[in-house]
Amino acid sequence: IAIFSLYILPKYARIYTSFEFRVEVKKIYKSLVPLVLIGMILVYVLRDVLIEVIFTEAFLGMSILFKRTVGHMDDVLEKPSLFNMNKVPMEIFEELPNGSNVIVKYSEWERISITDNMLHKGFDLISVVLLDEAPSLF
Repeated sequence: IAIFSLYILPKYARIYTSFEFRVEVKKIYKSLVPLVLIGMILVYVLRDVLIEVIFTEAFLGMSILFKRTVGHMDDVLEKPSLFNMNKVPMEIFEELPNGSNVIVKYSEWERISITDNMLHKGFDLISVVLLDEAPSLF
């Protein structure tokens, strides 16, 4: 945030043509996008260390919230399948209502933390069958 007020905004204030503006935007993208990507990769690689430094040991379980394995981009975008009570696929754009009766298919996983050698266990949600009436939009 400080980079915007200290560098980018003063730089934009001195620009009067659209060509100069486009040149400056390209410069900023060429310098900031790689830095952001490197930062994201570092956070992922050092997630256990960062959690230990920033939080207490009670938060080490948070490392399971990071995606564990990504074989290809579809793994990142993959979401659980949702079916109605007749096992017909359905699309829902909001949350299921609280108290909905469902059947859940999941896969269990476990991993050992690199930093503390503790075993962490969890579940990956594969699909959900909604046993109640499907909620309507209106």
